[in-house]
Amino acid sequence: MDDAAPEPPAAPVTADTATAPTRPEVVEEEIAPPVVVVMVARDPGPWFEDALASVAGQTYPSCTLLVVDAASTLPLDDRVALGAPGAHVLRLDEASGFAAAANAGAEAVQGAAFLVFCHDDVRFEPDVVQQLVEESFRSNAAVVGPKLVAWRHADRLLAVGMGADKVAFPAPMVEHLELDQEQHDAVDDVFFVPTAAMLVRADLFEAVGGFDPAFGGTGADLELCWRAHVAGARVLVAPIARVAHYEARTERAAGGAVDPVRERTAAQVRTVGVAYGRWHRMRVRPQLSLLLLAELVVSLVTARFAHAASLAGGWRAGRRSLKDRRQRRQLVERIRKVPDRDVRHLQVRGFARLRGEVLGRRAEDRDALAASSSGEVITSARGGSAVTAWVLAIAFLVLGSRAWLTDTIPVVGEFVRFPGDPATLFEAWTSRYREVGVGTVGPSPTANGALAAASALTLGSTSLLRQILILATLPVGAIGMWRLCRPVGSRRARVVGLFAYLATPVLVNAMAWGRWGALVVYALAPWIIAILARASRAAPFGVLGGERGPGVPDRPLGHHIIGLGIVTALAALLAPVAIVVVAGIGVALALGGLLGGRAAGWWRLPVTAVGAALVAGVLLGPWTVGFVQRPLEQLAGASSLAGGGAPGTAVDLAALVRFDTGPVEVGIAGYGLLAAASLALLIGKGWRLVWAVRCWTLALAAWAVVWVAAQGWITPFPAPELPLAVAAAALAFATALGMAAFEVDLPDYHFGWRQVVAVVAGAGFFVFLLPALAATIDGGWRLPTSDFAATVDQLDERTDGPFRVLWVGDPAVLPLNGWTVPGTEDVPVAFGVSYDGPPSVEDLYARPGTGTDLLADALAEALDGDSSRLGAALGPMGIRYVVVPDRRGPAPGVGAAEAPRPEVLGALDDQLDLARVEGNPALVVYQNAEWSPVRALLDAEADGARIPPDAATALRFRDGYGQFSGSIDDPATVYLAADADPGWTLDVDGATAEQTTVQGWSMLLRPSTTGDATLRYTTPPAYVGGLVAQVVAWALAILVLLRIRVVVDERRRRARTPEEELADLGAAEVDA
Repeated sequence: MDDAAPEPPAAPVTADTATAPTRPEVVEEEIAPPVVVVMVARDPGPWFEDALASVAGQTYPSCTLLVVDAASTLPLDDRVALGAPGAHVLRLDEASGFAAAANAGAEAVQGAAFLVFCHDDVRFEPDVVQQLVEESFRSNAAVVGPKLVAWRHADRLLAVGMGADKVAFPAPMVEHLELDQEQHDAVDDVFFVPTAAMLVRADLFEAVGGFDPAFGGTGADLELCWRAHVAGARVLVAPIARVAHYEARTERAAGGAVDPVRERTAAQVRTVGVAYGRWHRMRVRPQLSLLLLAELVVSLVTARFAHAASLAGGWRAGRRSLKDRRQRRQLVERIRKVPDRDVRHLQVRGFARLRGEVLGRRAEDRDALAASSSGEVITSARGGSAVTAWVLAIAFLVLGSRAWLTDTIPVVGEFVRFPGDPATLFEAWTSRYREVGVGTVGPSPTANGALAAASALTLGSTSLLRQILILATLPVGAIGMWRLCRPVGSRRARVVGLFAYLATPVLVNAMAWGRWGALVVYALAPWIIAILARASRAAPFGVLGGERGPGVPDRPLGHHIIGLGIVTALAALLAPVAIVVVAGIGVALALGGLLGGRAAGWWRLPVTAVGAALVAGVLLGPWTVGFVQRPLEQLAGASSLAGGGAPGTAVDLAALVRFDTGPVEVGIAGYGLLAAASLALLIGKGWRLVWAVRCWTLALAAWAVVWVAAQGWITPFPAPELPLAVAAAALAFATALGMAAFEVDLPDYHFGWRQVVAVVAGAGFFVFLLPALAATIDGGWRLPTSDFAATVDQLDERTDGPFRVLWVGDPAVLPLNGWTVPGTEDVPVAFGVSYDGPPSVEDLYARPGTGTDLLADALAEALDGDSSRLGAALGPMGIRYVVVPDRRGPAPGVGAAEAPRPEVLGALDDQLDLARVEGNPALVVYQNAEWSPVRALLDAEADGARIPPDAATALRFRDGYGQFSGSIDDPATVYLAADADPGWTLDVDGATAEQTTVQGWSMLLRPSTTGDATLRYTTPPAYVGGLVAQVVAWALAILVLLRIRVVVDERRRRARTPEEELADLGAAEVDA
């Protein structure tokens, strides 16, 4: 097709009035080709008169206006006559979309060389038509669009032409409301121009069949320009022509009159179905289907049901009328002069929908503002600084973890092994029987079920899952700190906060001692503080006391409570005491706000924290129901506060504030963080000062808790690294606030001591980083290179029958959680019991029981010298070996004893029925001469008063968690070393054995016959129902959380006008 304009008509006719019933015709000019502006209007607002006047005032000499009234509620004749005398009105009897109305207007025009289609909410500059026509001739273009700007802010861009991807999704050439600095003023080829204002050559419009009337208000422009490309025409944008657009369609959509998602989806489906030839249609349509299906699934998962319904409706609408689609395809093939592969070159690469999500987040970050209380704006550093910071942070983590990227992390402290089969974890979760201690009955930890479910992500590899869960705590904590610092508005502040948190010795000390709970709190503390900060609504996390910072959405309090409850529950899976920690953080932050002089909204912090703790308790039920019995013991496990974290030493407050509680030699460099975190207190103003006070209050509270617990006033209590992780997060955030204060507040002061303080704080920060760098040298975070598993596995090979191992010693070096021996609270001696070898994940969660209490009393008597027959007390409990470690790992990996307990060894050496076994120098192993199997076969007449050490093993085969089988060939009695409970049943040849409690805690099972036997623990149906309720509670919590977020965002987005978007941008631009 020739792109040149046709000759003007020879005999033009003019209509006389705006309401004339005759068809409007165009006055011929000697030079200027006739142009008709076709304005489609339907119930326009107060902007309509301005729109009419702008078109009527065009400087182009041969321009006629035709207003197509698309069945407005009230006729528009009077308004048109008033706003544009001499214009024509074509009223349609039925409401139709823009495409059908524009076609009707085009059909009513005779003799025009060009048609300008536009909406009823646009305002033309006086020379718009002139510029568009000239550019059409100059560039031989068939379709030309102007630059679209905001209605009341002409320096803000809405569109400068548009691109599109292969699935007909629009790709904007500019960001919405981008500042116009003439950066897009060059004439350029585009894929399409919006129907808000577009000039189309009349002969081309007729040749390609006009707009597709099946389209509503979305997609008609893209599809028309697509056909123009197929026909060999050129589509341009001429930015010199400027048109202001009110975007009234957004308001109409907010009112429910328009469903933009449905229209967009229908337009995509129809365009892809008709614009491509057969080969490309077969390739691209499945890709569009997959994209829409993925978006539909995501919408359902995130509880955006209205969005999902719109997607499904648009999908169906786009595929209606097969006959009509075939006719449109035939039209496209008739006009085709350009193959699909060449049209594809004009489109953007990839999928614009996915690229738009990423670019939208980048734009949000780039335009982020962090206004101080006086209205100042913190200027962000270049984006490259963030990239560099993360490259260095990742390098630090990889360098420090490199040994464990290819090797298995040893069983140290709480880094227990996982069962090889995820089914074992699932069975343990669904059973009330627990192998912890000497076998007890009670609610199972939720972690068992969560780990069983998570193993699906590692294809059933529980060892890989364990490795990931340990190492993932490091980057999760770093990302959390980066996110916490975002509302501050300074990229440099985020970088400083990130490195301050990574460099805290808490990370290395927790790794070195195998304190998994502390690592979990380290990972989630920044996230917890961030949620509480947003719940407080205190600036910059809200509008109280200042302005809202970047990246802080306005959410209701319930959203924060549920979200924090889920985070708390996740933390409590491996660190049950996190439930208490979260409540404490909320109270400390509230107190800090009061001390900082900002009482507004203070109550929201403790309400959110306590509410979240309650939500977490519900999500972790029925496990948390068992906390009623000795809650501190179950929340914290055995006390690890023999000293400020390093075993066998007294608490040193100076070491405590330096976080010097482990193998990392911090020294005076630890004071560097204190200096850096103090800067905001000394020079900060406004919300920076208030939040610095809150952070220091939280840090002081964490230090006080550790010190008080170390005095024995709170016992038992978890490892000091757990509360210190909270203090580290608070000080790292305070350090970030100090950087923000340096950028914003310091310039307001005259030169003096504050500038000197800033230099000292900066120097202290860099000195503080040095020990962390040194900690990465060994590549394993100071963990031992091996563990005691091999030594204990050898014990298993020596033993014929199920047995238990008793671990005794300093709680800092025991490879499991447990209990404190009564009477040793001042210098704790802890004990724990593992089943058939090294400890497993079940042994992380202490649970009181009758047999365990008796074991604790027996140990206390032995340590006090009141007993020399400890083995006789341990034998009926199935304890075959007593192990006393004095360091975290075996020699020579850990060369020197770290927690020697000579008093424990002396007491055990005095026992007449315990004998030392040769082994690794790092641990002393005693063999119990009075041991009897956990499941022992006794004489039929046995009364259970004494369990002989030579008893045979009963029911050797383990069929599942709490289920065993075998055969009983002769009349006998089965002894089970576990807390007596009616849930245990022994079936022998179909007959149920009688159960009797013996030894004050265990049980005898007397079968009435012989034959094949099965011993199992049957969990009550009510407990199983509780587990089902727990799963439902998790699903509901997540669903409600997402639903609240979606509803609030959708409501705000629908009510949002262009003027509000401009207001949010603020008066200052951020150079990103």
